[in-house]
Amino acid sequence: MEEIKQAGLLHYTFHVENGATVYTGSNGHQISGDANYELLDIYPSANAEVLYYNISMHQAGHSDFITFCKQVAACDVATWVVNTQNMFCTYYDKAGNKMLEEPIPAL
Repeated sequence: MEEIKQAGLLHYTFHVENGATVYTGSNGHQISGDANYELLDIYPSANAEVLYYNISMHQAGHSDFITFCKQVAACDVATWVVNTQNMFCTYYDKAGNKMLEEPIPAL
């Protein structure tokens, strides 16, 4: 992660709907990635407890990435932002409200 910070990446935003990622660096420089899978519906059923459970299970290796994306979409997660400077991952609903923020564990 230190190498990514030194390269100037400040944060990246992952779009759950299609898997596209936008990387933002210093001076507002952005690089956008393509969609990675077919569109997912983001369901307006925000549930932070279920979201936290799904994140915990995924981190423990109990789901693959696309399954995780489907699970968080069912909890109304539209994006997550990984801030490489303060080492937090923040999950946002479709309306842009912060649902959950968690520290990224050091490797």
